[in-house]
Amino acid sequence: MVKNIIYICFLVLFSCSSINFEESTKTTFDSGKISLSKGKYNKAKSEFEFVILNSPLSSYASESYFYLAESKFHLEKYEDALSDYEKYLNLPIRDISLSKKAQLMICKSWFNLSNDVLKDQTDTRIAIDKLQYYIEKDSMEDYVSQIENMILSLRNKLAEKDFKTALLYMRLDKIDSAQIYFESIIKEYYDSQYVNESIFNIALIKAKEDKQQAINYLNLNKHFFSSDTEFNEVVKLINQ
Repeated sequence: MVKNIIYICFLVLFSCSSINFEESTKTTFDSGKISLSKGKYNKAKSEFEFVILNSPLSSYASESYFYLAESKFHLEKYEDALSDYEKYLNLPIRDISLSKKAQLMICKSWFNLSNDVLKDQTDTRIAIDKLQYYIEKDSMEDYVSQIENMILSLRNKLAEKDFKTALLYMRLDKIDSAQIYFESIIKEYYDSQYVNESIFNIALIKAKEDKQQAINYLNLNKHFFSSDTEFNEVVKLINQ
């Protein structure tokens, strides 16, 4: 009889403890979302980490991976954010809208991991490949224009890198090397803002030997120019 009473008391205490712990988890989770909305990213990060660590099997822990990634993204810890977005996407049960946003934020994280134009551009090329993968997913149809803009910006960065290299070769009087880079921009980064300037510089190089050859080259590439006015202005400069 005494053993039964002790057992019942234990169950009651355990039940109360579980309820209190779940309420504490929910309170911390809700507090984390409030901290995130107020821009208190370090505080939010700590709160979501607490939920994941102390209640890993709860529904709150699942969403905490997404919001933890959001906190890290705003703290500019893009590699860590990527990891947590991917952890969220690998969970068996998750919110559809948050899953879509997690994929978009993965794209933004890769975009932000791209180096400054004067540094090595390996990460930029990797980022473009990653964004190309996500833009083809059906789940990203609402975000296509955003991802396209990111890809174009990254391609412009690669084109700018080559353009600066070409100008450096021009200053060093290594004209053949400069022309190779200008031609590479036209071929590889045809949608970048550096195409017309590259065409113009190649025309200048050709004009040193034969002005008519330069004009012929411009005519062959007239379709790259947005208007006849712009094209005629370039021809005028070559003639001068």
